[in-house]
Formats: sequence, C-alpha cells, structure tokens
Amino acid sequence: MNIEKNRQAVVSALRSGEYTQTTGDYVSDDGTCHCAVGVVADLFGIDPGLMYIDLDVLLDEGLAWETVVICWNDNDKLTFDEIANLLEARWGLNQ
Repeated sequence: MNIEKNRQAVVSALRSGEYTQTTGDYVSDDGTCHCAVGVVADLFGIDPGLMYIDLDVLLDEGLAWETVVICWNDNDKLTFDEIANLLEARWGLNQ
C-alpha cells in the first residue's frame, strides 16, 4: 500500500469538485453531500463510522486525524480546498 499515493488521492478528491460539502454528518441522508471525512470514506469505499480502523493502514493516520479534519470541516467551516491545503502541508506533499 502506497501511503503517499493515498494521501495525494485524498487531496485530489477534495479538490475535484465532485463532492458537495456538508457539516454535521459524514454523508447527508440523501447521499449527495459529504463532509471532508465522508469524502475519504467514499474514496476508499469504507464505512465512515468505522473509518478509524482503516486510517492507519490507508494514510498512516489515526483517530486524532479524523477529529482534526472534522473540526476543520464542521467547526471552522473550511472549504474542501482549504482542508486540502492543510493536509498537503501536514503530509509534506508537493514539496
């Protein structure tokens, strides 16, 4: 498994324009909107409620990462592009 490739895929998905952003839930009831963590779950085809189990394997991150990203999305109301920028910096991508 290529952690850097997975991380780049997350950043690309957040910037893709394919997802409509929501807050307060991983995915809206009608399935049309996602929070940033919901995008990651959709990208890798995993249950967002159990995602912390897969984060270590997919992204070399843990539950604290999920909490931070949820705060950026829900509390700080950052856009997907802003979250992608923060993740790029955190992961040292494109340097």
